[in-house]
Amino acid sequence: MIMPNDNNAIRNEDEGVRKFNYILRAAKPRWGEFFYDCSSKIARGVLTTESKDTYIGELSFNDVKGCIFLTVRIAAPNAFAPARTEAFQRFINDRIGLGHVTLDREDRIVNVRAATAVSRAATRHAVESMFADTFALLEDEDLHRLLT
Repeated sequence: MIMPNDNNAIRNEDEGVRKFNYILRAAKPRWGEFFYDCSSKIARGVLTTESKDTYIGELSFNDVKGCIFLTVRIAAPNAFAPARTEAFQRFINDRIGLGHVTLDREDRIVNVRAATAVSRAATRHAVESMFADTFALLEDEDLHRLLT
C-alpha cells in the first residue's frame, strides 16, 4: 500500500505562508495597525485614506488560486429605497479597475472589494495596485453621497 507523501503538503503550506508574509510586507505601508493569522492567511487592520477617513479592512490570500482579496465593509446609515438602490447599481456598473462595490440591502452593508492574481515576480505591484484602486473607490465622492 502506497501512502501519500505528506512532505509535499507541508512544503506547499510553507510556500503559501511565505507568500502571505511577503504580501503582508508589501501591504504594510498602506495599513495602520493590523493583525494577521498565517495559518488561515487572513489579516485585518485599519486603513486610512489620503482624506484621513479610516476603515477596517480584511486582506486574505488564497494560495491555491494565487489570488489576494481586500474587503472593506461600510454600514449604511439609512435603508435603501428603490431609487437609491438604482443609483448604487449605476455607480457599480460604471466602475472599472480592481475595486468593485457590492450592496447588501437586507443588512444595509456596502462592501468595497478588490481582488487580483499574484505572480511571484509582481507581488508588490499587485498589492500596491489593489490598495490604490480600493482607496480611490473609498474616496469617491459619488460613493460618499450614496452612503449618506
